[in-house]
Amino acid sequence: MNRSPLGRIRLAQRLQFWLERQFVKGASFQLLAVAGLIGIISVVGGALVLPVELEPGHFGESVWWAFLRLTDPGYLGDDEGVWRRVVSTWLTVSGYVVFLGALVAIMTQWLTARMRQLESGLTPVATRNHIVVLGWSNRTLPVVGEILQSEGRVKRFLALRQASKLRLVILSDEVTPWHAQTLRDDPAIGKRSRNIVLRSGTPLAVDDLERVDCMNAAAVIVPSGGGGTSLSADMSTVKALLSISSHPAVGRLGARRGAPGGRDLPYVVAEIQDHRKVTVARRAYRGPLEIISGNSMISRLIAQNLRHRGLSRVFSELLGYQNGCGIFIREADSVAGSTVADAVARYDQAVLCGVVRWNGSEFVPFLNPPLDFVVEAGDRLVFVAPDYEHTVPLARPQDWSMAAAAPADRRVDSADDSAEKGLRKVLVLGWNSKVVTLIHELETYQGEPFDVTVVSLVGAAAREAALEDFGALTRVRCHHVEADYAVESELRALAPERFDNVLLASSERLTSGEEADTRAVVGYLLLEELLDGVADPPQLLLELQDPDNEPLIGGRGAEVIISPLILAHMVAQVALRRELRAVFDALFTVGGPELTFHPPGRFGLGADSRPFHELAALARRRGETLLGIYHTARDDLILSPPAGAVVAFEATDEFVVMTTYG
Repeated sequence: MNRSPLGRIRLAQRLQFWLERQFVKGASFQLLAVAGLIGIISVVGGALVLPVELEPGHFGESVWWAFLRLTDPGYLGDDEGVWRRVVSTWLTVSGYVVFLGALVAIMTQWLTARMRQLESGLTPVATRNHIVVLGWSNRTLPVVGEILQSEGRVKRFLALRQASKLRLVILSDEVTPWHAQTLRDDPAIGKRSRNIVLRSGTPLAVDDLERVDCMNAAAVIVPSGGGGTSLSADMSTVKALLSISSHPAVGRLGARRGAPGGRDLPYVVAEIQDHRKVTVARRAYRGPLEIISGNSMISRLIAQNLRHRGLSRVFSELLGYQNGCGIFIREADSVAGSTVADAVARYDQAVLCGVVRWNGSEFVPFLNPPLDFVVEAGDRLVFVAPDYEHTVPLARPQDWSMAAAAPADRRVDSADDSAEKGLRKVLVLGWNSKVVTLIHELETYQGEPFDVTVVSLVGAAAREAALEDFGALTRVRCHHVEADYAVESELRALAPERFDNVLLASSERLTSGEEADTRAVVGYLLLEELLDGVADPPQLLLELQDPDNEPLIGGRGAEVIISPLILAHMVAQVALRRELRAVFDALFTVGGPELTFHPPGRFGLGADSRPFHELAALARRRGETLLGIYHTARDDLILSPPAGAVVAFEATDEFVVMTTYG
């Protein structure tokens, strides 16, 4: 029966569709299709030469003859007769096209797809005692770089877990060559990026958590998203904690190890921007968890820097993103049972700042403790030192013990530092969630009045509502101005020269940290021009998101705080040493001890030279811990000098102390 043209077209379409479905199934089906085509060509070729065969009837031999010419062109010269040579030539050309061309194309496509699959990070990792970073944001590179640079802490971290090599695994929404190149280009990572494993996925999916072997990790880091509002970032963090805590492998691991399910959950360090969500985050995760309250810590750091010019230098050194001293933790077994006064005399290369104690559920810090505070067995000592090796105790205490140095210990009244200052006027240019916590942090300083003017394009009503949401203000007077500080005429109208401090806050309304930093830098340059020639200009403090932008401001007289870098340092260090979270909380949340500057005159001194341990004893008499000296004339900061080192200072220099107001 003859088919219509439309029917033949339909049949051809069905055949084409069937072939397409076979080819998309993968390389194995493609190879089967090519093998079938080779077989058909061999049969046709054998049939064509069958009539001219010397011994007709051997169809199998003719098909084999055709297959050899199809697969190997070397047989082409062996044929005799015009027809055999024509068929042989056709078979040889078909072999180049089908056998070699198609086969190479299929294998190349398969290898390319396989390489793309491997590069996309879909293969599960199989390791133990590794560190997992869940998410790629502006925190990821600083966190990874800080871990890789903390060689001493990493060695102790690995030794506690009986591991020989540090393994880092990053879970990102997608894995591209750009991610790998970004790791290689980072100066803190560089060639060590070869030891970093990238995997694609989200911490909200169980399969993706399996891909990074989350349940066998020594530490899991959940950094903040770094973009959008603090509410959306914190909700993502809480969801990630719920996903890990609800992992179906928890019960199986517990049954296999003979332990309760909660103990099988890995140790997690998470960053929460809004401190009001900390309780929710703790409820979401049933395993060992440490939380870094980002906005609260940065806000207090800014508040302390507004009250004490130059304090950003101290923070930059202690928090690790510049060379210098750091905060270290060491077990207190060698001085257990001693008072702080006696323990201080056992350390001549580090400053003993306090104790961290485990109370059964969490670590409790006792920073800047009184001299009669007794160190108990199991406590950890907190030091400021150049490195961990400087915290090794002496075999015997030195004769400069502070036991008799202070007849009485007392806490410093904050009014001592503020009485001569009067009302402090602060101009805040820009608006973000940290400004809200900053203003409420200033509210906690009793006897130190603040007058804050906030300038932003964000509506005044929205800003007032955000402040009221955190609580009422009684001591801080806050004014809201709707203006664009990047416009010179509007900035000039604010009269910035009449303020004591000017803070340029990084905006959260802009889509990227680079854009927010650009706006802050433009505002700074305008301020620099407006304040040129002012006899006593206000302190200029910039909050930046990208550390690459710091050199744009460096050396121009402004102080810079790079909030993602500071928080990344805290997160990384807490992942390697859990007790540090309690120390950071004490220093950078409301109500704890804080760092400050005191002139030598506060201790009854003028220009002089004294051994450092004598100066430390003077500070202890005031209930303070001396960390070092800032030579203002030559802009030189010295933290944790040797106890016996003789320190020369001028009356205009500043002593760096840890104090507790009360």
